[in-house]
Amino acid sequence: MPFSRLIEELSPERDTSRTPLVQALVALQNTPIGEFELPGLRVTDEEMPREAAQFELSLHFQETGGGGGLAAVAEFNTDLFDVETVERLCGHWLVLAERVVAEPLVPVVRVGMLGGAELERLLMGWAGPGVGVGERSVVELIQDRIASTPGAVAVLGDGGVSLSYGELGARVDRLAGYLVALGVGVESRVGVCLPRSVDLVVAVLGVLRAGGAYVPLDPEYPADRLEFMKADSGVEVVITEEVLARSLVGEALAAPVGPVSLSSAAYVIYTSGSTGRPKGVVVPHAAMAGLVRWAVDLGEERFSRTLFSTSLNFDVSVFELFGTLAAGGTVEVVRDVLALTERDAWSGSLISAVPSAFAGVLGQESAVSAEMVVLAGEAFPAGLLEQTRRAMPGAVVANIYGPTEATVYATGWFSDTDADSDGPMVPIGRPVAGKATYVLDAGLSPAPVGVWGELYLGGGLARGYHGRSGLTSERFVADPFRSGGRLYRTGDVVRWRADGTLEYAGRGDDQVKIRGFRIELGEIESVLSSHPSVAQSVVVAREDRPGVKRLAAYLVTDGDEAPEVDALREHVASALPEYMVPAAFVVLDALPLNANGKLDRRALPAPEFASADAAYVAPRTESERLLCGVWAEVLGLERVGIEDNFFDLGGDSIISLQVVSRARRAGLALSSRDVFLHPTISTLATGLTEADQGSDDAGPAQQGIVSGPVAPTPVREWYFDTHPVAPEHFNMSTAFQLPEDVDLDALRIAVGALLSQHDALRSTFTRTAEGTWTGHITSALDVDSVFTVHELAGDLGGAANGDADADADAGAGADADAQWRALVIRTQSGLDLEHGPLFRVVVGVPCGGGGPARLLITAHHLVIDGVSWRILLSDLATAYDQAVSVAATDLGPKSTSVRAWADRFTTHVRDGGFGGQLEYWRSVTSAADTRLPMDTPDGGNKVVDQAAVMAYLDVDDTHALLHQVPGRFRTQINDVLLAALARTLRTWTGHDRVAVNLEGHGREELFDDIDLTRTVGWFTSIYPVALELPETDDWPATMRSVKRQLRTVPDRGVGYGALRYLSGELAGDPDPRISFNYLGQFGIGGTGSAAGTGSTGGGTEAGAADRGLLSTSLATDGQEHGPQQERNHLIDVVAVVDEGRFVVTWFYSTAVHRESTVTALAEDFIAGLRSVSRG
Repeated sequence: MPFSRLIEELSPERDTSRTPLVQALVALQNTPIGEFELPGLRVTDEEMPREAAQFELSLHFQETGGGGGLAAVAEFNTDLFDVETVERLCGHWLVLAERVVAEPLVPVVRVGMLGGAELERLLMGWAGPGVGVGERSVVELIQDRIASTPGAVAVLGDGGVSLSYGELGARVDRLAGYLVALGVGVESRVGVCLPRSVDLVVAVLGVLRAGGAYVPLDPEYPADRLEFMKADSGVEVVITEEVLARSLVGEALAAPVGPVSLSSAAYVIYTSGSTGRPKGVVVPHAAMAGLVRWAVDLGEERFSRTLFSTSLNFDVSVFELFGTLAAGGTVEVVRDVLALTERDAWSGSLISAVPSAFAGVLGQESAVSAEMVVLAGEAFPAGLLEQTRRAMPGAVVANIYGPTEATVYATGWFSDTDADSDGPMVPIGRPVAGKATYVLDAGLSPAPVGVWGELYLGGGLARGYHGRSGLTSERFVADPFRSGGRLYRTGDVVRWRADGTLEYAGRGDDQVKIRGFRIELGEIESVLSSHPSVAQSVVVAREDRPGVKRLAAYLVTDGDEAPEVDALREHVASALPEYMVPAAFVVLDALPLNANGKLDRRALPAPEFASADAAYVAPRTESERLLCGVWAEVLGLERVGIEDNFFDLGGDSIISLQVVSRARRAGLALSSRDVFLHPTISTLATGLTEADQGSDDAGPAQQGIVSGPVAPTPVREWYFDTHPVAPEHFNMSTAFQLPEDVDLDALRIAVGALLSQHDALRSTFTRTAEGTWTGHITSALDVDSVFTVHELAGDLGGAANGDADADADAGAGADADAQWRALVIRTQSGLDLEHGPLFRVVVGVPCGGGGPARLLITAHHLVIDGVSWRILLSDLATAYDQAVSVAATDLGPKSTSVRAWADRFTTHVRDGGFGGQLEYWRSVTSAADTRLPMDTPDGGNKVVDQAAVMAYLDVDDTHALLHQVPGRFRTQINDVLLAALARTLRTWTGHDRVAVNLEGHGREELFDDIDLTRTVGWFTSIYPVALELPETDDWPATMRSVKRQLRTVPDRGVGYGALRYLSGELAGDPDPRISFNYLGQFGIGGTGSAAGTGSTGGGTEAGAADRGLLSTSLATDGQEHGPQQERNHLIDVVAVVDEGRFVVTWFYSTAVHRESTVTALAEDFIAGLRSVSRG
């Protein structure tokens, strides 16, 4: 069958970036060829020219000489491969074939394919010398500068504080003598715990001068982490401001005389960010000296004034600090590189930073210039290189790579000597600082040019990991190419480029995405069904016009009158991002069902996108004419009038992006949000005119970094009021199995994007002397304190990224599952309210090469809720996709910050905004009974006592409950569930009205200038209801009564918490002893904390995360709450639809209720739902 016919018949989903079905072909032609005779005709072979390659790569083999030979032709797509690459591939094939024939019994995996010349080039030419050590210590090099230029400025600090080289030498000698008197000597570990100032420079030099090894102890770290680092490293003395001050007064003690031993330890750096067990990398003086000697050789002029912006906990600080002082330059100590954005201008010789932070500098208006910019620590996007060149046209830009274990730097790419890459990332260059670099395959054989392999580094390496001999021997291995040498296994995947530079692997995603977003239809349906006029809804993606997919919503209304489409669209847009708003809303009498009673999607009618009722109104201005043309083009219409509605014509958020793109090309400043706010051209063109006159098209939300104090909120005050024990241990968590090809560098970039986008994740909370708590959002948070990578030993395998924090935590024989659970528990219990971070992203990587990595995302409940999870997971997956594909992230504009909302909310409370609700809330709590029957009335009710009983509906009953019952009673699913719960409680307690605490998302539209649709934070509203049931057990009467009572709840309950915890007018009201929380429908089971614990604020919206990075969820299996915390209720009822089944979990205290009691309640509740479902 012809290939084109096959494609036509199968109709695979087309991806224009590759050929359909398969991309490579190997063909063997073994039929006889050659000339032959036909009657009256001679037939000969004739080579036919081919205009285009049918596949990306084809290898065609032909038997020759009667089967005694083999000829081959390689055909390739020149857009993907160059001639040199294909020639190398063919050469490798020939070498491999010859060796296989010569040694047929040798396994193919052990047969090399590199020729002698290429092997020599890789191992001897490109690899580098592999020495990487210096002959004189850094102490000696700096002592030379002190002696030769004592009057030159060595260190600059805040407020104009400076030290000359002579002054620096004097202070260093005094501190060294003081330390020696305390017993510090060779191999002594000395902690340095100081803020960033000139004293920091004095301290580290004083330790080295005394012969010791400095151990950075960041004062911002949690106390327990600092204690672990001190104990693990064997710190004998810690230099604080007090210790340093004491060393500089009184009689000076003699500093040691003589050179420092090059074999002794210079520093021990613990990889930052782990709340588990970090590892200390011990670097000797010889390796440190080799790095600094190389730095000076770059040119002393390049260190004349260096911005010292990197924390001592990051080994790039060794390059910045000691490289500059050894070169005789000036070190300017600043908080971090973003401090430059707070200045009008800065000029110097060297800036060193991570690319993402430096991008933040370039994005500001500060006039910053430098002779050299060194970027390291994460992937360097080519776009940032061009941006840097434009901002600093005379600067040399370097991309330098190196893990801590290889003593700061191992490879480097320099813009003045190396060729640019045509790829999305800047190469990591060639060996530097005397290092050796090898790209090896799984069998430790050199990988050919252009073939991905693992990077091994040699020369100037760290000793290993302090006290971790097993991990050291695993990661530092014997050098198979240099006798007696060692190599460090980085775990990083790289490849040699044809020019001898190294390229870090970027993993592409072959799935089609639009701005990195996918759409979860179930989320849209859930929001639609929450509209009071909607009884049932279903959303589908239609392609009624080839190549144009549009979302269409089909509705069954709750009442005789259909809701206005504009109102429905506004309702959805208030809860979901723009790209999830349907283009069409179709009202039906009933959703079509098939013979099995299930939704028949094929029977849903095509929506009418044309604006049939509107009369055509021609454009009047040039802007209107341009917009009409753009709309007609992207919507596939002959003409569009200025009063036609974009959405009525079939537009949606995806098509709006095409509108924005074409409009900008036409010179009109337009955003997708503008199209949603102004869906007709007449209003849109007017809005454009206003925008040109200076209005802020970013909306009311602050788009920059938000920081500062955060006013009290009802749920925050409730939390601290009800959780006096271990308030730091109350989090929400979710876990996933990562794809085999996960790019950890891209994941780190994505986490950094979350920290910038969602300000609440940078929150901290401090207890005042009066015992109250205050909230604060910091302006910055080190991504490496949030994102950490840990090795899991045992039965799984794999290696962590060499730049990441890896932790082989368990003892011999401990299995990876146990280690993972221990890591999860440590992370969840290790959040620090006062210092942060309160958001953690932890990766567990199997050690040894087998099995996928695991991902834990955990956050203190004070900074996140159930709605936030949907936003956060979607943004994480989006940012990851963007980081992988273009090494940059754009999560779109921010909505209102938690800080702005809290200020607005507290002002509303102070102004009496909820005063009119007092009578209602007092009637609820006074008329209801909060008491519950107890099997053991004096029993405890702590988290450690908690147990759970689960009950289910089968798939058929669940389908009926969700899709038939609400329509039958013209109500919503939450009303049905509460009606059944009220019946169960009346039977159990004997009371007509039992108070139940309900939870709402709390993001009610109280203020026109507040938009919380994309805001991460804790907004949950907790409020009581007490449902009065009719005397009859008739379900219709019950539903009408419950629906009527729930509709009277003002503002969906947000006022109750404000009146109780902010104004205090409801303080002391009795608390219900039971709560109910319906989390909605989950796309995958087992995800989300609320589903597992009943914690407030809803659970993780798994559907939002059902994308490549987060497509496989795992059970968290940790401890989200402190075991000694008091539970808020005697019973928490949490319901969810998981994988098509309705599941309800009753959490209770075993010290108060027997399991049989709670089981009977759960079964009675399910029986009621089953009854109404089958009714």
